[in-house]
Amino acid sequence: MPRAPQPEVGRIYPEWIHHGTLVYLTRIERAPFEYSWYLFAICAAGAYLLNRRWKAIRSREDEMPKKLC
Repeated sequence: MPRAPQPEVGRIYPEWIHHGTLVYLTRIERAPFEYSWYLFAICAAGAYLLNRRWKAIRSREDEMPKKLC
């Protein structure tokens, strides 16, 4: 990845990557950096909704034995 813009090939979008290195990407190369947060949010919301329906992820309170009075 180039560290200077290359307008002739479309690498004009700056992106900070591993350990603070600035590189220039094309619009297509930059897409995963831009949209990964949206994908994470959709997956997290889906997991939450599925867990509410089927209780696949148990809470710690469910595993504790009940007190006898």
